[in-house]
Amino acid sequence: MLAELEFRQKNMPAAMVHFAAVVEQNPDNVVALNAAPYLTASQNVNTALNYTQHAAELAPGNPMIEDTLAWIYYRKGDYRKAVEFLAPSVAKQPSPVRQFHLAMGYFKTGDRDLGQQYLSKALAQDPNLFKTEEGWLP
Repeated sequence: MLAELEFRQKNMPAAMVHFAAVVEQNPDNVVALNAAPYLTASQNVNTALNYTQHAAELAPGNPMIEDTLAWIYYRKGDYRKAVEFLAPSVAKQPSPVRQFHLAMGYFKTGDRDLGQQYLSKALAQDPNLFKTEEGWLP
């Protein structure tokens, strides 16, 4: 609960400490296994990938976990793999954030038409995505 609270208050370092503690005490906690890597992918992408792959094994087909896997592959520069996870995530839960992520993945793979299509959908619902999702910008 502390990790979630810190995350909502945008205190990412504190949230990471709490999520990591949860994973250490309960290595099968899907929420922590998904959240911790999302916050640490920029520092240690391989550890983040291991955590998220374990979360995907525990909760296969979970759109939030697919989005996190996509983020990690995006950070690794494997944009095609990111799109492989983003497309089903968006199909299951087409939130503006996920549509934005998919758009950025398509732009990075060179598919400008699909990128623009998903970007338009996302920005029509949430025009602030360029600010809130700046880590995804091409």
